[in-house]
Amino acid sequence: MFSNDTTNILTCTSPYHKEGDPFGPEMLEATVDEAAGTGVEVHMIQLAHGAVPWYQSKVYPMKEHLDWWRSHYGADPMTDPCDVVSVNQYVLDGGDLLKISVARCRKTGQVPFLSVRMNDVHFVNHADEKGNVLGTHALSRFYVENLDCRIGDDPMGWLRRGLDWRRDAVRDYMFFLIEEQCENYDIDNARACIPQEWQP
Repeated sequence: MFSNDTTNILTCTSPYHKEGDPFGPEMLEATVDEAAGTGVEVHMIQLAHGAVPWYQSKVYPMKEHLDWWRSHYGADPMTDPCDVVSVNQYVLDGGDLLKISVARCRKTGQVPFLSVRMNDVHFVNHADEKGNVLGTHALSRFYVENLDCRIGDDPMGWLRRGLDWRRDAVRDYMFFLIEEQCENYDIDNARACIPQEWQP
């Protein structure tokens, strides 16, 4: 199993990404290609931090996210210094990282699978900062409008600023995202990826 953290495409230099180059779909395809023929059977894609869709979502569309950001923070999210602006723009223009990943996995003989970060807390310490432009790929409207759903009340405490999965609203939000990914994309189910002898 290979875990493809899509944010590394732009944060790292590589044969398919020179420093400073904006995102292009061929870069994502190259990350899938480099795992092909290496013994990787299951290619798991992580779409950034999981809470802001890098695919064509109806639950939380990119346009809605960026419009909310401008209104809430009074800042331009397309100035985020975290090397994600070109991906956000790609999705805004109709691009779809999940669709590309699934298609490339099928072409290269890898099983396409989805890996979801259930409680990533990068950048959420900036949730209350007016003028914030950090973490547009990680900090969702749901998080900002539901700060009472955090595990604790210290946004600087790494373990305390995650969402509390005992809360119905938290489970529901992530379920709706995962549900649309499973319904709209040709990703394999977990049981199909587990060897028969390991299954209950």
